[in-house]
Amino acid sequence: MKLGVYYVFILKDILHVPDNIIGYTSGSLVFYDQIGTLVVITFWGVLSDSFGRRPIYVIGYTLIGITFILYPLTQNVYPQLLLLRLLFCIGGAAVSTMISAVLADIADERDRGKIAGISGLFTGLGALIGLFVFLRIPVMIGHTGNGLRNSYWIIAAISIVLAVVLGFTLPSPKLVREIMKKQLQQEGDLTTLPARSANPTPSTSASTCSVNTHENSLAESSTPLPNTLQKISNASLMGHFTAIYSLTRDGLRTVVRDPRLILGLIGSFLARGDTITVTLFIPLWVYKHHVMSGECEGNSPDTLEVSCPKAYIVSSILTGVIQTFALVGAPIFGFITDIVYPPLLMLISTVLAMAGYLLLFLSTSPGSKLNYFTAFLIGFGEIGLIIVSLTLVTSAKSMPIHLRGSISGISSFCGASGILIVSKVGGLLFDSWTPGAPFLVISLMHILCVASSVTVICLEYKKVWGVSRITTSNTASA
Repeated sequence: MKLGVYYVFILKDILHVPDNIIGYTSGSLVFYDQIGTLVVITFWGVLSDSFGRRPIYVIGYTLIGITFILYPLTQNVYPQLLLLRLLFCIGGAAVSTMISAVLADIADERDRGKIAGISGLFTGLGALIGLFVFLRIPVMIGHTGNGLRNSYWIIAAISIVLAVVLGFTLPSPKLVREIMKKQLQQEGDLTTLPARSANPTPSTSASTCSVNTHENSLAESSTPLPNTLQKISNASLMGHFTAIYSLTRDGLRTVVRDPRLILGLIGSFLARGDTITVTLFIPLWVYKHHVMSGECEGNSPDTLEVSCPKAYIVSSILTGVIQTFALVGAPIFGFITDIVYPPLLMLISTVLAMAGYLLLFLSTSPGSKLNYFTAFLIGFGEIGLIIVSLTLVTSAKSMPIHLRGSISGISSFCGASGILIVSKVGGLLFDSWTPGAPFLVISLMHILCVASSVTVICLEYKKVWGVSRITTSNTASA
């Protein structure tokens, strides 16, 4: 659940951060916690390949619960709030990495998009519960500080309960290793890959290209599968360190050889950048607009407790509409991702989000009716990026069994990088230029994904066209 939508009000109503530095402070805190995320997130993925998904999930949700208990009790921004943000980022990194790793474990290739859509659907439900339930608690109670504390403590309880439930319901690491061994034994030395179709269609040829990439990635890996399994099974500390190094290296090698994986990582970067823009900078933009227009109370100590209730409502409506469209779009994108060419869907999603953020940058009022259309573009574009990128980076054609966690960690690393860059650059421009600057920044960043999508489409079309010509030539010769 995304409580960052009223993170700005914790800074205002509990820590009393002045208006003229609130954008910089928010962006800096997010920047620092993403630095921490970048340090640990890939490590979590590799650890899950060695120790299993269950302990990583339990540790992650437990750390999140502890952070939510302490978060509203902090007395200052530095060092207390910063340290809690770092603790949260460690737990959040573990959970976010395991989402894609578990999806790669359980999803059948034919239904991978649908399962990614279900994941996006529940993510959207969590966001809406945060917006329309927990966001209302401070207003209903009437004292913003107490309301925020109660909201965070409720989330803390939910996180701890999730840690306990997952600890008892997810497969044990030992069982997961046994399943992994059986799957790898079935793959053998990859000499029994599916045969190519005699008359390849664009879809089958594209799949063949992905299978070839998978085959080459494993075949060229300097760590054979039996050796990797032996290191994973080795209980010694040195054995685990060696396995972690091997898994990280092989995961990176697999990624750089597969254009679809690279496109998925770029999509992860933008999807997380979109998320932080919605949850952090839209509320900041709304709050700043109300302050500048005189609709909010001033900055005196006597009025900090009540802050700006109008901004609460407007920001919750705008972000809520965006999340609602994302919620509606999740099953739609999940269904069509299994049918439509994924790089094309990535291109469409990117263009939608890019147009939405550009319109939001040009908007003069958070309450404008045009912003509902803008919310549609942003919501559908954001969820499209999330689902398609998740599908690309968890595809069995691209992801070797023993590297699922490692590649998921790399994907999460790219997502954390998106949050880091957008939050820092957006925060600086928010204070020094205009409150709408973060929307222009994220809109321009989508150009990278447009170019990457077009490149992958052209490369795969060229391969399909080449295979088709060879097949036609051979048929004519016969």
